[in-house]
Amino acid sequence: MKLEFEIWYYSKVTNREAIELFNESCICYKVGAYRAAFLMSYLGLQNVLKERLLKSDKPPQGINQSHWDRTLKDLSDDAKWDEAVFDNVNRTQPSNPFLIGDDIRKQYEYFRCIRNDCAHAKSNIIGSPHVESLWLFIQSNYNKFIVNGGRYGLLERIKIHYNPVYTRPGSDITPIIEDIITSMPVVEIPMFFKDVHDWMKEIIWTSEFDKSEPTGEFWEKIVYSSNSELRDMLYAFIKSDWDIFLKFIDVYPDKLIDILSASLEEFKREFWNEAIFKMFTWGYSNKWDIIENVLTSNIIPSDEINEYIKKLANKAGIPPEEKVDFFKSINYISEIRRKVYGNKINFDEPYGIKYANSNWSRIRFLLLNTDIDYEMVSQLNKAFVVSSYGIFHDGLLKLLENNHDICSKYIEVLNQNSLTVPQCIEDMK
Repeated sequence: MKLEFEIWYYSKVTNREAIELFNESCICYKVGAYRAAFLMSYLGLQNVLKERLLKSDKPPQGINQSHWDRTLKDLSDDAKWDEAVFDNVNRTQPSNPFLIGDDIRKQYEYFRCIRNDCAHAKSNIIGSPHVESLWLFIQSNYNKFIVNGGRYGLLERIKIHYNPVYTRPGSDITPIIEDIITSMPVVEIPMFFKDVHDWMKEIIWTSEFDKSEPTGEFWEKIVYSSNSELRDMLYAFIKSDWDIFLKFIDVYPDKLIDILSASLEEFKREFWNEAIFKMFTWGYSNKWDIIENVLTSNIIPSDEINEYIKKLANKAGIPPEEKVDFFKSINYISEIRRKVYGNKINFDEPYGIKYANSNWSRIRFLLLNTDIDYEMVSQLNKAFVVSSYGIFHDGLLKLLENNHDICSKYIEVLNQNSLTVPQCIEDMK
């Protein structure tokens, strides 16, 4: 049976050497070798801290380059690295490489004393509580040992990763992503994502989240990461700007409802009431999928749906063919029809031809997808009989020529209601 600490470090720790040391610690603990268990866990923690320091290519804030070069050299020396890690943790501000408080530093120093008791076989009794308290310290503070200035160093690593001069294209970005949580305070992560986004915006012509771009891998791995805290920080960033949010959900429409469900009511309402319509103004590719998700997810209160569909018909336009059945089912198509044919004077002279030309795309859509009846045909015919060219006139002729069933029904309605049948349409029989 695995210990709670074993379950924790297998899910959180990525440093292989540290994992091996923690494994040895647990083996020793289970057989009662508590001094060895304590030593192995302490060395595992030290390896984690060493790795974080070594990954900081630039000196932490408050430390000059020459001093940092010596530190990195000591950290790479098997005879000096343990002492070098301890010295760096115990430095006081402004030159401490880690963003930790005095309370954590004092606890860390205490465990160093216990480590010395274990290593030098001193007379103090070492038991399971010592090992377990160290484990709890590691679990509680694993994400708090953050290198001062790590946010900017990590951004530089990302820039290097996506520069083919320094990094082979297609190299895995995962190791850098795994370091985000431990490179900066959690509250800084949304700002870090903004830094990354702004940099990518400068080098990418398409959307910064575009999966077809090499940099798209960065966002995709975070979106589908098992680390919920990292995902939440990404969502906090994208929700800070509507333009960014809309670009993101256009690439990841499957994440929209998860994000909205965890958002404040004010954010949700502003999204479906206003922000979503920008997707139609700017021509986002997945806008209709997103609208469908919103309408089927109970995000909009049921007593506001009907008014929302009217608003949608004003701003969204015609759905793609594969969405017609769904939008028929919610009376959206009926609302478009009401807007086109609801005011009977729209097709009258002198502006009927202009109205028909400007609404031809909707007229065509309704001819193909709704019943052809007197309301429709009588109004279309008013504009058609006084026109001889234009997008409406030419478009209607072409549609009737290419669709025998629609043409037959159109002529049938004209005849049944004693309406003028234009010769050019009569000839299509």
